[in-house]
Amino acid sequence: MELVLELFLFTPDGRQRVRYHCLQQEITGRQCDPDDILAEILCALDLNQGRVRMAHSTSWRYETGRTVLTYLAWVPERGLQGLPTCRTTVCAHRPAASAGPLRPRPCHIRREDVLIHGLRHLRHLLAERRDPVLLAALADVDAAGLLGDLSPAVAGRIG
Repeated sequence: MELVLELFLFTPDGRQRVRYHCLQQEITGRQCDPDDILAEILCALDLNQGRVRMAHSTSWRYETGRTVLTYLAWVPERGLQGLPTCRTTVCAHRPAASAGPLRPRPCHIRREDVLIHGLRHLRHLLAERRDPVLLAALADVDAAGLLGDLSPAVAGRIG
């Protein structure tokens, strides 16, 4: 089975909006920690040396024939320069639903579903757990402006 590392580079784009770039890298057979591969990708994009506010592994999912490990990386606006980006509003988004009580994987997952799931996870870490590492990493940005209206969550919903 193929293994893929997916990375969402994102930055706030006004209140409750986010601008992002998503990339995927096939990592099947790599005998190393995916966090190290993430560091390689950030370095290749010239996003090391303090140009990433924080990175977090948020989820994994199965797609036909492959497993996708997802990371979010909060970057300053300049971190997205030169990359193709998309925009989405975060507060109006409804989480993807599972196929049912005994089929936990959603039938259809959109790219925005994965991003918003990760942002809800960050909201949970900030609001519910008061994660000190995350609080320190985001101390100089308005995290509440982006994440404030999201429901803290670590999972989706049962359909």
